[in-house]
Amino acid sequence: AGAEYVSGLEPRPALHQKGLIERRQCAYVADAVRGALERLLVDGDRAAALSYCEAACSRLLMGEVSSHLLVEGGFVKRADQTDLCRMAGLAVPEKK
Repeated sequence: AGAEYVSGLEPRPALHQKGLIERRQCAYVADAVRGALERLLVDGDRAAALSYCEAACSRLLMGEVSSHLLVEGGFVKRADQTDLCRMAGLAVPEKK
């Protein structure tokens, strides 16, 4: 993977990475990776990068992420309450 640090006319320097974000990743994952990398590599703030990732995971688990940001490869991955409980390591609710 390659990285390029660019500081030009933009108000904040930008990080252009190659090989870490793929086209087939959903926009939410790509934004989370990009945001964490900027905080870590551009700002040099490890704590901010970790906090950014934690917030992104929290928003996802709380159902606060719009489905269009989760679209990947022309389809939407769907998760129901059973899937969410399993991912969180909680007891799976019984089916009625």
